Amino acid sequence: MSHCGAAMKAINFLGATNIIGESQGYQPLPIIVHKGEDFVTITSIWEPSIEEIKLLTMGHKVQLTILGLQQPPVRVEVTKVPERGIAMPINNKVQ
Repeated sequence: MSHCGAAMKAINFLGATNIIGESQGYQPLPIIVHKGEDFVTITSIWEPSIEEIKLLTMGHKVQLTILGLQQPPVRVEVTKVPERGIAMPINNKVQ
């Protein structure tokens, strides 16, 4: 439940490999699937509205809601969406 009347919007981004949820009646969710040796991650990019940015600068927090009865491991962070390639978290160090 959003405190400013609308939920943050998922955005399409360069490198997205799939769009999920739409066939189940949900907001389309562009994702990229990362396959490591021992794990798989799914990343989506969300863009706050101007109103949400104002609320965040006033000290409001980000709420994550999961549908279902179990909380999967998640990671929430600030990211820059590049013009090319995949989104990288701002605090990642590229070597």
